[in-house]
Amino acid sequence: MKHFLSLLALCGVFYLSGCGVIYKVNIAQGNKFEQKDLQDLRPGLTQQQVMSILGTPAIQDPFHNDRWDYVYYYKNYRSGQTDTRELTLFFENGRLARMEGDTLPEGVQSVKEAR
Repeated sequence: MKHFLSLLALCGVFYLSGCGVIYKVNIAQGNKFEQKDLQDLRPGLTQQQVMSILGTPAIQDPFHNDRWDYVYYYKNYRSGQTDTRELTLFFENGRLARMEGDTLPEGVQSVKEAR
């Protein structure tokens, strides 16, 4: 009986020790773009040139072909930190006309209202 209780206690310790070791995968969604990528953006670029710099937009509204939205979301479960970036590009006649968002090239001011 003594060995049974010891074995049961040992199994209980192994069972409970695994409860705090749950692995959660970090989540990354959207287009990852850095500040250095945005420095290449300037008014007058064609849609193809913008796509070669930033990739395909995350949101491309079929009713508004002149607006591209780039969104990036990253959550690190170990540190609890999240990183969210938004960038909206507006085109006129197939050329980049203006940019809005919380991540813009240096020297470009956002015209998006603060939330």
